[in-house]
Amino acid sequence: MRRNRAASPRKWLRLLLFLALIPATAGAPVDAAEANPAAPLAVLFLIPTRWVVARQFFPIVEMLEEQGVLVEIASDQRHTHTFWEDFVARQTVGDREPSYHLAVDLTYDDVCLADYAAVLVPGGHSHHGIIADERAQEILTAAAATRSVVGGIGQGVSVLVEFGLVRGREATIAPGDEDDAPTPNSRRIIEEAGGVYVASCVVTSTGTESTAIVITSTSRCVTGFARAVLHALFEIEEGAH
Repeated sequence: MRRNRAASPRKWLRLLLFLALIPATAGAPVDAAEANPAAPLAVLFLIPTRWVVARQFFPIVEMLEEQGVLVEIASDQRHTHTFWEDFVARQTVGDREPSYHLAVDLTYDDVCLADYAAVLVPGGHSHHGIIADERAQEILTAAAATRSVVGGIGQGVSVLVEFGLVRGREATIAPGDEDDAPTPNSRRIIEEAGGVYVASCVVTSTGTESTAIVITSTSRCVTGFARAVLHALFEIEEGAH
């Protein structure tokens, strides 16, 4: 039978040395900022109750999400938005039934602007609903007064024009035509809003260190618009570090 012996002084010394070598932070709670990776960049789309052009929305969302950007949708009320057949590009949906339904994430009243690095307005044919909504105007105007990204494509640009967000900035617009091509009125609309018209598919106005980057685009340049938004987002993110 083995006898139990008291630990020798030398053993106690080795134990104390071992404990002294354990980092002081071992077992301590980890700071939340260290435990969680940085929150992804988030983009908010403002959409009317109906008639958003699918080809001016889904490809943009797809490109943003492929780069790890979180996309959310706000409208004047919670509803399931329908993207109708007439507004779906064949190259986007192929031979599937071209009807899409998408739930709105939050209402304008629910929006916390600090959560988003960009506020965008997609193209469509019912933007008077956004233009007439004071809450939507407050969101876009406040975003334009911060170092963020504000953008509109197709008829979405008309919302930025109505809210005075192209004043003093270069911008493009293509009002009214089926293919959203520039018209003789394009220059007049931008200049009457206090902006500088540029006959280009996508125009980025960089703003200042304390104001938004404003991006305007005709509906022909969906990919170019998405790329411009991504470039602006990453530019702002780099500048914040």
